[in-house]
Amino acid sequence: NVTLSNGSTATFSVTATGDQPFSYQWQFNGVDIAGATSASLVINSPLRTQAGQYRVRVTNSFGNITSNAATFSIPDSDNDGTPNYWETANGLSNSIADSTLDSDGDGMNNLAEFLANTNPKNASSRLVAAISPAAGGGFTLSFTAQPNRTYGIQYRDSLTSGAWTTLQTYPAATSTQTINHTDPTSVPARLYRVITP
Repeated sequence: NVTLSNGSTATFSVTATGDQPFSYQWQFNGVDIAGATSASLVINSPLRTQAGQYRVRVTNSFGNITSNAATFSIPDSDNDGTPNYWETANGLSNSIADSTLDSDGDGMNNLAEFLANTNPKNASSRLVAAISPAAGGGFTLSFTAQPNRTYGIQYRDSLTSGAWTTLQTYPAATSTQTINHTDPTSVPARLYRVITP
């Protein structure tokens, strides 16, 4: 079992004995986790929705066996939606519900900073996409995707009206990555936003 109170990484691991080679498949609450196929599972900067039961199925040429469940807990002492590990790492209080405060005055409250995995005490740390003209026409958006966060790129063609349309979604990754997405639109101007999770 793992309780994430300090730091921002939880690690589960398994040791198997028998005839090799082994293959591994980690599960969260009984559902296979895509890409989690090694003897260890590392969860970086987890969301509270990732608390639950983890187990692993180990397979060799003779068959397979599933481990007992390990419980992953992410305490939130003040019940404000931002877990203790994140508040501690960012100099916030675990005993004061401060998720609606904007600690750095950048227009994002502390809960939004947690969801984006940005620093709530640094106004320049925010989820921002850079936009540039694409070589073949249209626009290219670039942004930094944080671990364990899903992202969506949305657009609309009017600044003041119209519904946001999803252009692309990106699943959560295990590490920080740079996303570059090209929209081959022929419209001369377009408004974009990046959302998470």
